[in-house]
Amino acid sequence: MSYVMRRVFHGKAGCGADLIRLCTDANFMVRGLGMAIKPRVMSDYVSGRTDTVVVEWETESVAELLSVNDEVEGDEEAWVEFGEWMEQIADLIEYAEAEMWQTH
Repeated sequence: MSYVMRRVFHGKAGCGADLIRLCTDANFMVRGLGMAIKPRVMSDYVSGRTDTVVVEWETESVAELLSVNDEVEGDEEAWVEFGEWMEQIADLIEYAEAEMWQTH
């Protein structure tokens, strides 16, 4: 059994490519902290709202997913990098949704 954390980012019109780049960067940041995640970045330019980007992090442990904040807060360089990332993404999105799924 595994767990998947999904973040659905609803980007501002025309910001999809930049949003994809930032989400991919976040995956590298998290993996650089030693987090055992299987990341995915998906985009949808065809249906529903345009410029929607979904990030999924899959892992065997829900604790691994929930420990991301602790890992970032415990590493000063990561904290600064994450803060800069948050500023950039905030400029690109209208809003975001978070989901935590358990696979069966």
